[in-house]
Amino acid sequence: MSAQRWTAKFKGGLGMVVSSERGEHIATVYEHKQAPLIAAAPALLYQLQAAREFIALDRLNLVDAHMDPLTNAVEECAKGEVAEYDVMLAGIDAAIAKAVQS
Repeated sequence: MSAQRWTAKFKGGLGMVVSSERGEHIATVYEHKQAPLIAAAPALLYQLQAAREFIALDRLNLVDAHMDPLTNAVEECAKGEVAEYDVMLAGIDAAIAKAVQS
């Protein structure tokens, strides 16, 4: 997973300028109440993507541990947990898609 780095610099108490590590201007934010959330958004997105990978790997390990080798189906005792992982991953995927849409 590659991560872009962002910086936010406050401008005279009115808001902030958000830019990439290459110095590209991303946004100027003037609503002070939302400025910290907007400044944190790139880091939050990166951490959510990393958490998604961890959760997906945990799900895969659960499936592997409860796979019936004769039928290649998940054992009944683990189906509920796998479904919970699937719901969580779908929610994460939706949040990521919303965050990265143009």
